[in-house]
Amino acid sequence: MYLAPGAILFFAVMLWAMSSSVQWVELDDGVLRARRLLTRRIVEHRAADIVAVKPLNSTYMGPMENALADAFMGTSNRGYELRFRDGSKLGLVRGDMKGLDEFLKVLAAEIAARCGPLDGT
Repeated sequence: MYLAPGAILFFAVMLWAMSSSVQWVELDDGVLRARRLLTRRIVEHRAADIVAVKPLNSTYMGPMENALADAFMGTSNRGYELRFRDGSKLGLVRGDMKGLDEFLKVLAAEIAARCGPLDGT
């Protein structure tokens, strides 16, 4: 009886946490397409509309929890968040994506070819 509310709360938190996860991302002719994991909706953004690429980190966890997550993943680089002109964001999580570094190299080359070199911000 007491487990049911806790299980429901845990399920709700996990659902919220996974709501922004993506199943796959592709780059085709300057257009980024990503399929959301839970909703299966495909979102599209132009690579030229990327205004920032920020590393993922958790401000909700303390130093001990972040250190444990880093040890579990084997790196402190958990992924990146792409931010677009319209205010939308796309998280690319290292634990969810195989070949993340290679994808980002291709994306950086695409942005440089279409918009000029990245300034490192």
